[in-house]
Amino acid sequence: MQQDIGISDTAYGFGASLFFIGDMLFAIPNTLLSTKLGARWTLSRTMMLYSLGSIALLWVSGARTFALLRFLLGACQAGSVESAMAYFSRWLPPSRMARTLALFSCAPSISGIVSGPLCAWIMTHFGQRSWPGRLAMAISTARTVRDRIRHADFFKARRCPGVCALVVR
Repeated sequence: MQQDIGISDTAYGFGASLFFIGDMLFAIPNTLLSTKLGARWTLSRTMMLYSLGSIALLWVSGARTFALLRFLLGACQAGSVESAMAYFSRWLPPSRMARTLALFSCAPSISGIVSGPLCAWIMTHFGQRSWPGRLAMAISTARTVRDRIRHADFFKARRCPGVCALVVR
């Protein structure tokens, strides 16, 4: 990417660090917003905005636009991990939380191993046309994910009281 847009190592490093600054500045406000709106909308919003920000990186023309978009991507992504953890706490009994959060914490490492070659293959075979899949996934998340277990469509009325009783929160 550096060669394509003609930016120096310093400009690239500065832009990359702005992602984490945006994430850090907006993590708490986004997490508080998640508790008000619910994980369903927060995670869907995060996925949609992050997808649009990733798409916007296609039109980066220099160091300034790269730095701005990296900061905005960090702001869009902020609070998503915390929102997912809050979502788990509303769906899982306390006895399952430690194992689930441990697996969730390992997921970025595992996904990096899998997604690197997969993304390279997708970009090689489909080019820049692969971005609609991200938006489709975000929209489907908004339509299918439920904030609480009692709102899930797939539990029948006779099973929900027993299952909901396991989830104390």
